[in-house]
Amino acid sequence: MSEFLKKLKGLFVEEVPMDQGSTATPPSIETKSKEIPTKSNVPNQSVPQTQPSSPAKTYKGNESFDEILYQAMEKANQSGFDYLEFKQSLKSLQNMGMTDEVKYKSAFAMAQTMGVQKQPLLDSAAHYIQVLGIEESDFSKALQKQINEQIDLKKTQIQAEQNNSDQKLKTIAELTKEIELHKVEIEKLTKQMAEVSSKIENTKGQFNSAYQQLVGQIQADIEKMKLYLA
Repeated sequence: MSEFLKKLKGLFVEEVPMDQGSTATPPSIETKSKEIPTKSNVPNQSVPQTQPSSPAKTYKGNESFDEILYQAMEKANQSGFDYLEFKQSLKSLQNMGMTDEVKYKSAFAMAQTMGVQKQPLLDSAAHYIQVLGIEESDFSKALQKQINEQIDLKKTQIQAEQNNSDQKLKTIAELTKEIELHKVEIEKLTKQMAEVSSKIENTKGQFNSAYQQLVGQIQADIEKMKLYLA
């Protein structure tokens, strides 16, 4: 990070050491650099006249993302005394035990000595909000692109696999039903076969009985004819 970016970051946050062993994860989403609007085409925005919180907060963030945002502000830095210089004045008064009201009035008094007026100062602050808004919009678009390319693709693949699985389960269910029908038919045919076999055996037995009786009578007559006939 350049000296200017470090200085710019120092206006907004108080850096604290990162946990031992931790590293900043570089962003996987790249924002496209765009033409930064000039002060002339930045719409006037009024700043709510509320009591702001302390300008510096303890912050542990992603330095890569920080650099993207601060670089955008650096590129959009307006000539002369604007919001960033006013922020530097506030920073210089931070440790003097002043209330926010006194600090802001004191910083503005110094700015007035250089011909700075309230509304242009507010416009310049709104200008940086618009610049950061462009970066946020670019980031959101890039993030949505990754969602579309990666997450939505995985969802499509998962759905395709689920459809294949459902189709196979349906096929298995249909085959299982057919197998059960085949089993019923096999049992029916087995029962019919047993009944037919029983009838055949019974018929065979009846035939054999009639056969043996008739043949026995004929054989008896043959024996008697041999015995009694000369």
